[in-house]
Amino acid sequence: MFIVSSEDGGKNWQLEKRIQLGTDVREPHFLLLPDGTFVFSFFEAGTNPLAFEPKGPQRMFYHGRGNWSDPEPWGKPNEVIW
Repeated sequence: MFIVSSEDGGKNWQLEKRIQLGTDVREPHFLLLPDGTFVFSFFEAGTNPLAFEPKGPQRMFYHGRGNWSDPEPWGKPNEVIW
């Protein structure tokens, strides 16, 4: 999964972060908290495309252009947030 940004309305794109965990990652979403904290969350599943192997939600915090924290689990293990 890639996080990219554009400063010119989408004419040019800059890579912000590449997420490669060796597992299925999906359901990305951004959240801006009332205190100004910008969070990127996604769901991590397993490695078998024929099985449902939820590992749980992951999140990363934005610290400036191209500067994201490493993914960290949050919520409960194996939890799926829909």
